[in-house]
Amino acid sequence: MSARSILLRVGTVANGLAEPLGWLGALVAFLLLLYLLAAPPIVLAHVRQTGSGSFPAAYGPVLLLIESDLGGPMVWYFNSLWGAGLILIGGDEGPPWYIITAYVLLGAALLSAVALPFLKRWRRRKAM
Repeated sequence: MSARSILLRVGTVANGLAEPLGWLGALVAFLLLLYLLAAPPIVLAHVRQTGSGSFPAAYGPVLLLIESDLGGPMVWYFNSLWGAGLILIGGDEGPPWYIITAYVLLGAALLSAVALPFLKRWRRRKAM
């Protein structure tokens, strides 16, 4: 087998895997967004049902993010939008600009990953 035929076969396999991997990436990004955005109502329902102020074990990473992010977007999301009344001990100076930039970039990346397979399909239909 020549090197050219091997490269052509690898390219064909890569083209065949691109679409399923795009859909898998979109699904993972959607589930991550759903996990983060559904945290406040699930946590508040858990607190109301159990009468304790503890987080469910599945939302431990969200709690770590909130604790390390004094005054950041997650605290704002919990307190302002959902009225959770989280009180964190520490400064009230708000997050530094690079934290907000990181959240914006992460959100844009997740939304782009979710939208990419749909955009590809739309462009393919439009071309036909």
